[in-house]
Amino acid sequence: NDQGNIAFCGVTLVRGAKNILVDSAHNGRRALLLQRLAERGLTPADIDYVFLTHAHWDHVLNVDLFPNAKVLIHPLEREYCKHPKEGDWATPAYTTLILESRQLQEVREGEEIDEGVSVLETPGHSKGSMALLVRNGDNVSAISGDALPNGWSATAGVPRMIFWDVDQAKSSIRKLMDRAGA
Repeated sequence: NDQGNIAFCGVTLVRGAKNILVDSAHNGRRALLLQRLAERGLTPADIDYVFLTHAHWDHVLNVDLFPNAKVLIHPLEREYCKHPKEGDWATPAYTTLILESRQLQEVREGEEIDEGVSVLETPGHSKGSMALLVRNGDNVSAISGDALPNGWSATAGVPRMIFWDVDQAKSSIRKLMDRAGA
């Protein structure tokens, strides 16, 4: 990404038995997303899952690119999108229309979506934020979206932007640091 700050519309590809795209970014990153997939020999039809760390606009707007993908979302996030809090500019009213037009599959903490790849609930930044834990041997990495967007947040113990609950956001950062072995 050449705009914004670290973690802004971050997209991560996890390749195993399944091709998992973590978040899909926003429309301004559509061409770059397609280019990066092509560089890896993939087309949008090759993506099995789009795992949404949360449903803010900069993470969901390209979900329509993936015709065969199941879109994985936390049930609390799915419900929240239907009636976001007043003043939540990151969850526009049309978000639920976009998501409900896809093949949604609700997932919760502990579910394994591929070998060594499991869900971790990380609420706070948004109501149903979640991360993906990826095990590689003895190492575990967390792909956390905006629940833990950068080093400053890890040091401060809180993400810079919180749309749901400060205490939950702080707890989720501790949980991520503990589970990913940081």
